[in-house]
Amino acid sequence: MAQHMPQLPLIDRFKIQAEVLVPILHHLEAEIGRDAALALLRESVGEVMRGHAQEFVAGLGDTGTAVMWRGISDKDTWERQHPIVVEERHVDDEVAEFDVTDCQYASFFNQIGEPELGFLLVCSSDFDFVEAMPDIELERTQTRMQGATHCDFRYRRSNDGPERSPTRAQ
Repeated sequence: MAQHMPQLPLIDRFKIQAEVLVPILHHLEAEIGRDAALALLRESVGEVMRGHAQEFVAGLGDTGTAVMWRGISDKDTWERQHPIVVEERHVDDEVAEFDVTDCQYASFFNQIGEPELGFLLVCSSDFDFVEAMPDIELERTQTRMQGATHCDFRYRRSNDGPERSPTRAQ
């Protein structure tokens, strides 16, 4: 599925999505309950994000893993692409560990009272994206969106292929 208006900053795209999804979420909550509504949205958002990620990685061709690793392991790339502040913990050819200490995504979704929706749209999509990247794993046990002081991103290169199981913050 093609992305609409990819020239817009990602934070603005999430804000536009929230304008539509918050009322839908509230309606679904009234009909089927909060947990079921969030699960339904998570499934739908996950499908979309996995599709975007697969298209992106496929477009990189044989150099996909190397290109993705360069982007993942570069703190400046993170901060150029996202409205966040990143502290580098450890980076080498096999490991890239960062903490996100300030996040405008979390600020926005907390401001509108929908951090769970923000977690589904923003935070969970990190794992959907990694699933499309061969030989790269992500572990993250906490997020600012869920009230932690920082998001702990721990990327590792592996040769395990697509059968691996990433660790997600709940």
